Amino acid sequence: MGGYGSGRHWYNTRIEVESCKAFAIRDLRDAIRSGPGYYGGLTWRIGDEKTGDIGFEIVKADPAGLGVRLIYTFRKGTPEERRLDYVVPLLPVAKAAGQAWYFQCMASRNGGPTCRRRVGKLYLPPGGQVFACRHCYNLTYRSCNESHKFDGMYKHLAAKTGQDWRNVARMFRVLRYRG
Repeated sequence: MGGYGSGRHWYNTRIEVESCKAFAIRDLRDAIRSGPGYYGGLTWRIGDEKTGDIGFEIVKADPAGLGVRLIYTFRKGTPEERRLDYVVPLLPVAKAAGQAWYFQCMASRNGGPTCRRRVGKLYLPPGGQVFACRHCYNLTYRSCNESHKFDGMYKHLAAKTGQDWRNVARMFRVLRYRG
Protein backbone atom coordinates (compact mmCIF):
# COMPACT_ATOMS: atom_id res chain seq x y z
CA MET A 1 0.00 0.00 0.00
CA GLY A 2 1.33 3.43 -0.92
CA GLY A 3 4.10 2.13 -3.23
CA TYR A 4 5.39 3.59 -6.44
CA GLY A 5 2.58 4.37 -8.90
CA SER A 6 -0.22 4.23 -6.33
CA GLY A 7 -0.76 7.99 -6.08
CA ARG A 8 -2.69 10.41 -8.21
CA HIS A 9 -1.50 10.87 -11.76
CA TRP A 10 -2.01 14.63 -12.01
CA TYR A 11 -0.24 14.83 -15.36
CA ASN A 12 -3.13 13.09 -17.16
CA THR A 13 -5.99 15.29 -15.94
CA ARG A 14 -5.90 17.96 -18.66
CA ILE A 15 -6.85 17.53 -22.32
CA GLU A 16 -3.87 17.72 -24.67
CA VAL A 17 -3.89 20.02 -27.71
CA GLU A 18 -2.80 17.06 -29.82
CA SER A 19 -6.24 15.47 -29.32
CA CYS A 20 -8.11 18.62 -30.46
CA LYS A 21 -9.08 20.02 -33.83
CA ALA A 22 -6.81 23.02 -34.41
CA PHE A 23 -7.44 26.01 -36.67
CA ALA A 24 -4.22 27.93 -37.28
CA ILE A 25 -3.77 31.44 -38.64
CA ARG A 26 -1.23 30.02 -41.12
CA ASP A 27 -4.15 28.14 -42.75
CA LEU A 28 -5.62 31.56 -43.62
CA ARG A 29 -2.59 33.36 -45.15
CA ASP A 30 -3.89 33.32 -48.73
CA ALA A 31 -7.44 34.02 -47.60
CA ILE A 32 -6.40 37.12 -45.62
CA ARG A 33 -4.39 38.43 -48.59
CA SER A 34 -7.48 37.99 -50.80
CA GLY A 35 -9.56 40.02 -48.36
CA PRO A 36 -13.26 40.03 -47.49
CA GLY A 37 -15.43 37.66 -49.49
CA TYR A 38 -12.91 34.81 -49.62
CA TYR A 39 -14.49 31.41 -48.89
CA GLY A 40 -12.56 28.32 -47.94
CA GLY A 41 -12.61 25.14 -45.94
CA LEU A 42 -10.46 22.87 -43.86
CA THR A 43 -10.74 19.11 -43.29
CA TRP A 44 -9.23 17.12 -40.42
CA ARG A 45 -8.15 13.52 -41.07
CA ILE A 46 -6.63 10.65 -39.16
CA GLY A 47 -5.03 8.51 -41.82
CA ASP A 48 -7.63 8.25 -44.60
CA GLU A 49 -10.60 8.78 -42.27
CA LYS A 50 -12.22 12.22 -42.25
CA THR A 51 -12.77 13.35 -38.65
CA GLY A 52 -14.26 16.79 -39.28
CA ASP A 53 -14.48 19.78 -41.55
CA ILE A 54 -15.13 23.48 -41.28
CA GLY A 55 -16.01 26.25 -43.69
CA PHE A 56 -14.75 29.78 -43.30
CA GLU A 57 -15.16 33.19 -44.88
CA ILE A 58 -13.06 36.33 -44.47
CA VAL A 59 -15.40 39.18 -43.50
CA LYS A 60 -15.24 42.80 -42.42
CA ALA A 61 -15.31 42.95 -38.61
CA ASP A 62 -15.38 46.16 -36.63
CA PRO A 63 -14.85 49.40 -38.51
CA ALA A 64 -11.14 48.87 -39.23
CA GLY A 65 -10.50 45.13 -39.19
CA LEU A 66 -11.09 41.71 -40.61
CA GLY A 67 -12.62 38.62 -39.12
CA VAL A 68 -13.02 34.99 -40.02
CA ARG A 69 -16.55 33.60 -40.03
CA LEU A 70 -16.52 29.95 -38.94
CA ILE A 71 -19.32 27.68 -40.17
CA TYR A 72 -19.60 24.06 -39.03
CA THR A 73 -21.99 21.48 -37.64
CA PHE A 74 -21.66 20.69 -33.94
CA ARG A 75 -22.25 17.03 -32.95
CA LYS A 76 -23.08 15.96 -36.49
CA GLY A 77 -25.36 12.93 -36.71
CA THR A 78 -26.63 13.13 -33.11
CA PRO A 79 -29.91 14.42 -31.63
CA GLU A 80 -28.02 17.53 -30.39
CA GLU A 81 -26.80 18.41 -33.93
CA ARG A 82 -26.81 22.10 -34.69
CA ARG A 83 -25.11 24.44 -37.12
CA LEU A 84 -22.73 27.01 -35.66
CA ASP A 85 -21.89 30.24 -37.42
CA TYR A 86 -19.86 32.96 -35.66
CA VAL A 87 -17.09 35.48 -36.35
CA VAL A 88 -13.63 35.50 -34.75
CA PRO A 89 -11.84 38.87 -35.12
CA LEU A 90 -8.42 38.95 -36.79
CA LEU A 91 -5.85 41.36 -35.36
CA PRO A 92 -3.09 42.86 -37.51
CA VAL A 93 0.28 43.35 -35.84
CA ALA A 94 3.07 45.39 -37.42
CA LYS A 95 6.34 43.46 -37.70
CA ALA A 96 9.72 44.45 -39.10
CA ALA A 97 9.11 42.24 -42.16
CA GLY A 98 5.54 43.41 -42.78
CA GLN A 99 2.30 42.60 -41.07
CA ALA A 100 1.32 39.50 -39.10
CA TRP A 101 -2.21 38.38 -38.25
CA TYR A 102 -3.59 36.72 -35.13
CA PHE A 103 -6.96 35.46 -33.93
CA GLN A 104 -8.60 37.28 -31.04
CA CYS A 105 -10.16 34.64 -28.79
CA MET A 106 -13.76 35.62 -28.03
CA ALA A 107 -14.59 32.76 -25.67
CA SER A 108 -15.14 33.16 -21.97
CA ARG A 109 -13.95 30.76 -19.31
CA ASN A 110 -16.55 29.65 -16.75
CA GLY A 111 -18.97 32.42 -17.75
CA GLY A 112 -16.46 35.16 -16.97
CA PRO A 113 -15.36 38.04 -19.18
CA THR A 114 -14.36 37.51 -22.81
CA CYS A 115 -10.78 36.25 -23.13
CA ARG A 116 -9.59 38.56 -25.96
CA ARG A 117 -6.13 36.91 -26.12
CA ARG A 118 -4.15 37.31 -29.32
CA VAL A 119 -3.35 33.76 -30.48
CA GLY A 120 -2.07 31.94 -33.54
CA LYS A 121 -4.26 28.85 -33.08
CA LEU A 122 -7.76 28.11 -31.93
CA TYR A 123 -8.75 24.66 -30.63
CA LEU A 124 -11.90 22.56 -30.49
CA PRO A 125 -11.41 19.76 -27.94
CA PRO A 126 -13.53 16.61 -27.85
CA GLY A 127 -16.83 17.69 -26.32
CA GLY A 128 -16.12 21.37 -27.01
CA GLN A 129 -18.58 23.55 -28.89
CA VAL A 130 -16.68 26.63 -30.12
CA PHE A 131 -13.11 27.23 -31.19
CA ALA A 132 -11.14 29.00 -28.46
CA CYS A 133 -7.55 29.45 -27.30
CA ARG A 134 -5.86 26.75 -25.23
CA HIS A 135 -6.09 28.92 -22.11
CA CYS A 136 -9.90 29.08 -22.25
CA TYR A 137 -10.14 25.29 -22.52
CA ASN A 138 -7.28 24.75 -20.02
CA LEU A 139 -5.39 22.60 -22.55
CA THR A 140 -1.85 21.33 -22.18
CA TYR A 141 0.79 19.86 -24.46
CA ARG A 142 1.67 16.18 -24.46
CA SER A 143 5.33 17.06 -23.85
CA CYS A 144 4.35 18.90 -20.64
CA ASN A 145 2.58 15.81 -19.35
CA GLU A 146 5.50 13.57 -20.23
CA SER A 147 8.15 15.83 -18.70
CA HIS A 148 6.95 14.98 -15.15
CA LYS A 149 6.03 11.37 -15.78
CA PHE A 150 8.85 9.94 -13.66
CA ASP A 151 8.80 12.39 -10.74
CA GLY A 152 6.98 9.88 -8.52
CA MET A 153 9.59 7.21 -9.22
CA TYR A 154 12.42 9.65 -8.49
CA LYS A 155 10.81 10.60 -5.17
CA HIS A 156 10.29 6.94 -4.26
CA LEU A 157 13.93 6.08 -5.02
CA ALA A 158 15.13 9.18 -3.17
CA ALA A 159 13.21 8.15 -0.05
CA LYS A 160 14.77 4.67 -0.21
CA THR A 161 18.31 6.03 -0.66
CA GLY A 162 18.07 9.11 1.59
CA GLN A 163 18.81 11.56 -1.22
CA ASP A 164 16.99 14.55 -2.62
CA TRP A 165 14.67 13.49 -5.46
CA ARG A 166 16.16 16.15 -7.79
CA ASN A 167 19.59 14.53 -7.43
CA VAL A 168 18.09 11.14 -8.32
CA ALA A 169 16.42 12.68 -11.39
CA ARG A 170 19.72 14.30 -12.37
CA MET A 171 21.55 10.94 -12.10
CA PHE A 172 18.98 9.28 -14.35
CA ARG A 173 19.34 12.05 -16.93
CA VAL A 174 23.15 11.61 -16.92
CA LEU A 175 22.77 7.84 -17.35
CA ARG A 176 20.27 8.31 -20.18
CA TYR A 177 22.61 10.62 -22.13
CA ARG A 178 25.66 8.40 -21.62
CA GLY A 179 23.83 5.23 -22.67
